[in-house]
Amino acid sequence: METISGTVIEQGIAQVTPDELWLNGEGQLNAQGFIPFKPITSYVLSADLGKVHDRTALTLLRRQRLPLPPEEEGSIDSCCRQVGGPDIYSVLGLERLEVGLDYDVQMDILAARHTQAQRRAGRIPVILAIDHSGVGQGVAAMISERGKDWIGVSITPGSADSDRKGTQWKVSKHALCSRLQSVFHARQIRILNSLIDGPALINELQNFCANIGDAGAITYGGSGRGGGKYDDMCLSLAIGCLVLGDRANVGGESWSVVQNFI
Repeated sequence: METISGTVIEQGIAQVTPDELWLNGEGQLNAQGFIPFKPITSYVLSADLGKVHDRTALTLLRRQRLPLPPEEEGSIDSCCRQVGGPDIYSVLGLERLEVGLDYDVQMDILAARHTQAQRRAGRIPVILAIDHSGVGQGVAAMISERGKDWIGVSITPGSADSDRKGTQWKVSKHALCSRLQSVFHARQIRILNSLIDGPALINELQNFCANIGDAGAITYGGSGRGGGKYDDMCLSLAIGCLVLGDRANVGGESWSVVQNFI
């Protein structure tokens, strides 16, 4: 079993092919008399780049929508189509790089982790999303030298949302954190128990809060309670949720999932 610095990556990621669910081709009635819902799966490897005294945090995240069981009430609509359940976001891998690690080395690690994840995901593209704020503008370009395509997410101040087109996104920290908050409130997030850094991520999430200044400006970060002064993994997860959520209907995600995925 391969690991990320001792952190287990889910074994279930494997070569994925269309399954026998589609008996007569896409959009056709099956033997039970309804059009099956085709499961949707997508992945992102997101990176919050650390500065001199901060750690770079990597998160491997999966977004998945599975069909509701046919016997469940409301699972078949008026047009005889099976209905899909809610999006579920699963944290499959976590890693925090050492403080002060040379950025060239960090990009080598990031490229290697992406290659590893892509090999396990098979035909489903693993999106690579990188914090493009601050040092990210200079460092992220290094990943292109390693043959990787990526989305750069620049986190802006204020609360107004911004541009999310192409490969260079601009998003306010308020919008970024609001997306993460909504996923948790809807109980759409899962964190694998086997992740060594899982408890640290949970601690960050529990201590991550919004602070309103005297002038009414909202800032986000670790509260410092219970040692929770860091937010690197929290922001890495937030970037992943944002990218997968906004690209929910992009092509390349329409492969059926292996049913033994956790």
